[in-house]
Amino acid sequence: MESKRVVLITGCSQGSIGDALAQAFHRRNRTRVFATARNPSKIAHFAALGIETLQLDVEDEGSIRTCVKEVEILTGGVLDLLINNSGVGYNMPLADVDIAIAQSVFNLNVFSVLAVTNAFLPLLLRSAASGRDPVIANQVSISAATPVPWIGIYGASKAALAHLTDTMRVEMSCFGVHVVNLMTGMVATNFGSNTKKAEQGEEATLPTNSIWTPARAVVERCLAGEAFTQTAMPVDQYAEAVVKAIVEKPGNPPVRIWKGASAFLVWFARRFMPFTFLDSTVRKMGKLDEVARLVKIANSR
Repeated sequence: MESKRVVLITGCSQGSIGDALAQAFHRRNRTRVFATARNPSKIAHFAALGIETLQLDVEDEGSIRTCVKEVEILTGGVLDLLINNSGVGYNMPLADVDIAIAQSVFNLNVFSVLAVTNAFLPLLLRSAASGRDPVIANQVSISAATPVPWIGIYGASKAALAHLTDTMRVEMSCFGVHVVNLMTGMVATNFGSNTKKAEQGEEATLPTNSIWTPARAVVERCLAGEAFTQTAMPVDQYAEAVVKAIVEKPGNPPVRIWKGASAFLVWFARRFMPFTFLDSTVRKMGKLDEVARLVKIANSR
């Protein structure tokens, strides 16, 4: 059986949060990291760092089974930390959402997490039985806890994942497996290129018949992530903080880890402030006052 703590992270494409987490865990002593991604070419840079890589498409059952078998062979059948980091964004007002795209977002952000976790569960349970205090950490988002405009489908998928993670934590406590919500704020990564529109080689633009047409220029700047990239936390700083929070209390990790720009603000507001406070904050972020003014002018003509 592997003597080092075994960590597997999904969604580790270069420049991503998963990439930074893999490197941060690798810098820890007595840790063996498996960085995974759907496209092996996007994790080729790990070879120079001495980090092991595996191909894993979290939406493909065959790929998941193969990855589990590889980890089982390489480690003697244990997994100590599973970081479900894969995810995709979708920037679009709810009134203009493509339902097929929305369903695909939920498939990746919610159901694939459950599929991967259940597939690796035998290894995690073996780790728990050996007293290795395994941890499952799911990459949620502060958008699960606040109504950020223009990304409602993404936020809803993350809210679903947050609830799934909380329930998983309660159920898995019977087996000595710890489960953590990563309530991640704004982090400087290439996540903007990992939206459903970007995957298709398209910019996030409003449909021609959108009710937001009078404010099209403003809304589309928001869809491009203009408001969210200016104050983002450096990804390496975020990764180090998350890894420290997970490993500094073996056997008793936090239920939720709030890291990234605006994460503390959302935590504080949800705990101590009325909902109107968060509403006013996200209205400013989403330029909703300006949008409302332009819509009102157009409707008065």
